[in-house]
Amino acid sequence: RVDAGHPPVEDSEEEDAPDGVERQLWKRVIRQESGRHSDCVEAMTQYLGLGSYSEWPEDKKVEFLTEALENPEPIVPPNFDCPAEVREVLDTLETVAQFGPESFGAYVISMARGPSDVLSVALLQ
Repeated sequence: RVDAGHPPVEDSEEEDAPDGVERQLWKRVIRQESGRHSDCVEAMTQYLGLGSYSEWPEDKKVEFLTEALENPEPIVPPNFDCPAEVREVLDTLETVAQFGPESFGAYVISMARGPSDVLSVALLQ
């Protein structure tokens, strides 16, 4: 269960929502800083022996992410060895996937600077 400090959607009563907000709009928003996603892809490229993702230029990042998204196979095993901070992000995305898109209002990528910041989230989902 993802706890954002609000009652679960299925447990919410209309009176729990702020004035003027209909119940069907009362959904979770997940926020994560883009650097955390980049750290995940960095761990993956290091694991694969491809070098340091964080040092690649934007066009190389986009090319790598696009190719990885086009491949139906995961680029790393589900439980590959990675730092705890990376595992936390991956576990959060796995939890979100288990609940399905109807349970969440949005996934906000803060501090996004380029296409690779969005593509990295698509890859990690």
